[in-house]
Amino acid sequence: MEDRERQIAAEEAFVRAFVCKRLRARMLYEFSRERDKAFSRLAHQAWQVLVPETVWQKSEKITPEEVRSALAGDGGEGEVWLLTPDQTVFLPLSEAVSRSMDEASPSVILAGPRAFVKEEQVFGAPLKVILKKSGI
Repeated sequence: MEDRERQIAAEEAFVRAFVCKRLRARMLYEFSRERDKAFSRLAHQAWQVLVPETVWQKSEKITPEEVRSALAGDGGEGEVWLLTPDQTVFLPLSEAVSRSMDEASPSVILAGPRAFVKEEQVFGAPLKVILKKSGI
């Protein structure tokens, strides 16, 4: 599979697992054609976008260590997808968490059945959400 096909598959996996059903088609379109709009929704309207049953933990105080631990699960460090307004890249978990936490812009880390969403930082600490697919 080509790199862009793998990136699209990662974006689709996030949307299908964690975005509420009524917005899935719209978010898939936005990821493919109007990426900034998809991330604007995540930056400012995460609670209208995410499936509430998949929220495992939410707080402005979630630490990088908590994110790494939650996303690694039983699988150890591994590699994950980092989705940002500019790109979708496959990285080691520690690097993805560092990039996500260091940037003011919103981001998503997808690690199989788990994900992390960080809203945009405007003032103070941004809201951070750890998600787990239903049934795990």
